[in-house]
Amino acid sequence: MLELSLDLTIALALVLIAVVTFVANRIGVLPGKSIPVFVGAIGAVFGLLIWRTRRADALEARLRELEETARAKQKELEEARKRRDIAEQELNAALARLEQQKDFYAREILRLRAADEAERQRIAGLSTLEVFEEYARSRVRP
Repeated sequence: MLELSLDLTIALALVLIAVVTFVANRIGVLPGKSIPVFVGAIGAVFGLLIWRTRRADALEARLRELEETARAKQKELEEARKRRDIAEQELNAALARLEQQKDFYAREILRLRAADEAERQRIAGLSTLEVFEEYARSRVRP
């Protein structure tokens, strides 16, 4: 679960060196009092700076990768929208053709059922909605 990258390992090693140097100086194993502690502290600070820099670079690289993936997904989405729009246009055209056919057949049925020429002329002048209403009424009648 906890992955230690090379940068983090280096930073931790430098911190460990600083701690060991500090403890060794406090025990009295190392000569001089301030030099080993200063060197250890400097090493730890540089280690942390290196780790932070590398970590930031790694995160920026990951961010660029995610942005590139997001742009690719956006392109795919736009292409899918275009395909959907085309399919929707084709569907609307097919529905319009179906409505025209239904209008034609309902109008023809009403003309065939018409008793005289005046009735046929009246049916020819009806709008599509009026044709369907008239057809629906004619189907209800016995």
